Amino acid sequence: MPKSFSNLLPNGSMKVRISYDAKTNQLVPDIFQVKRCFEESDPRPLFISIREKVQDRTISIDRTKLKEYFDLCLGCVSRWQELELWAPYVPLESLSRTDLNSAPLLEVVRLKGPPTFDISPVARSLFHCLKNLPVFRRFTVEQRDDGTLYPMDLSILAQVSLHGLHVIRLDTRMSAQHCVDLLILAENATDCAFGNVTHPGAGPVTVLHTSLRTLRLVVNFEDHRNSRPTYLSTIFDAIRAPELKGLIVKCDNKWNNESFIRFLEESGCYLESTNFIDVSLSSGDRQTILSHSKYLRVPEINEECDQVPPDNSQA
Repeated sequence: MPKSFSNLLPNGSMKVRISYDAKTNQLVPDIFQVKRCFEESDPRPLFISIREKVQDRTISIDRTKLKEYFDLCLGCVSRWQELELWAPYVPLESLSRTDLNSAPLLEVVRLKGPPTFDISPVARSLFHCLKNLPVFRRFTVEQRDDGTLYPMDLSILAQVSLHGLHVIRLDTRMSAQHCVDLLILAENATDCAFGNVTHPGAGPVTVLHTSLRTLRLVVNFEDHRNSRPTYLSTIFDAIRAPELKGLIVKCDNKWNNESFIRFLEESGCYLESTNFIDVSLSSGDRQTILSHSKYLRVPEINEECDQVPPDNSQA
């Protein structure tokens, strides 16, 4: 099998990469090579990656061909272990099948797309098609820009059990309330990242989340740039996370230190690392945070805020 598009991973699964070749205006590899790879690697679990290397490229791709590739991949759904999809390439009609229900080995779903693309219909169709995901552990929506235009409808995620999720990353627009609601649904999540928090949020109910160890919160870039109200404080008011060890906060020029200190005190957590990126912390705020974080090993405060968050997709 050509090593250029497939390789055996240390965990024993076979990774198969399908992508667009700008030189030939075709998907590569040839669909018959993919089919042969699936047949020769049987019964190994599969890591399927249908990707686009240039995120802002506008191309006219043959949707019929896309459907042929995707239908071929669906024929091996019982072997899927990890799924990485460039969302604009996903043919929704392929996910309207009624003969699929379970992906018993699927642990990771990673959906990617440009910030101007609405990923929700793809997620909705995927999870409607595959309701039974007994070992589902990691779900990420990566759009790599703080200015994503569309929200993620949480009712989509309610189609599958989030009880077993350990890692969540959503770059879609999220209200503070939606962030809290998702933390409630994913009660065993250890690592959560919300990359575009805008609009208010959480009500007076306080939620105890005993599994959360790392949290990343990024304010909507337009809110930050235009000095609009920000709402991270309502998240800190609504949750208590006694096991939290790592925190990243980005682009909050309306930072509410009182709310954050109350969160630390009432959570009883021992932060080991923090990274405040372009957050309006006074010298007094910094000292107060340090005095409430005696186990802090890696305090970082950066003054600049760009629009592209670091890629934690392999974390």
